Amino acid sequence: MASKYDKTPAQVVLRFLIKQGISVIPKTSKKTRMIENFNVFDCSLSAEDREILSALDTNKSSFSWTNY
Repeated sequence: MASKYDKTPAQVVLRFLIKQGISVIPKTSKKTRMIENFNVFDCSLSAEDREILSALDTNKSSFSWTNY
């Protein structure tokens, strides 16, 4: 999917989440990655690709907030 949009997999996921109105704070210490993270607004994912990505959500978390 990433190659279809000439983006990295991370950029596709960032774009998908931002389009859903989810605030995303990607972490990096590398300038190139920081620039890459900002270059997600020049593409639009197709409805089919958004459905594929949505289907990956199993509504399970690998992190438990109960300890905090």
